[in-house]
Amino acid sequence: MKAAFFQANLRPCIGLIVAPVIWAVNTQLGQMLPSVECRAGWPVLAATSAVGVLIALGAAFLSWNGPCGLQPLARQQSIFPTAFDFVAMLSTLSGVTFAFVLALQGFASLMLLACER
Repeated sequence: MKAAFFQANLRPCIGLIVAPVIWAVNTQLGQMLPSVECRAGWPVLAATSAVGVLIALGAAFLSWNGPCGLQPLARQQSIFPTAFDFVAMLSTLSGVTFAFVLALQGFASLMLLACER
């Protein structure tokens, strides 16, 4: 029952849920970690951004793959059966957009040394 509920309701929305949360966590880490990065001497923020990009792209892939892999019965059991494809595609685009934003944050952390921030 739980796997069917996940397939029918949460998988199409996972890009809308996970990617913004990862972006918010990365933004907060960008405020907290420059002192650690200055002492460590290696780009901690770029590494956390790269991990965030991978997680956001994974969430986008799960959202995109959701409508393709579901049985018609699972689609009918969904909370939103008529808007299922729209929500899945919106979630996919949202995940890709947040992955791009995370990549930009990672590149920005490479532009200035942490001790300069």
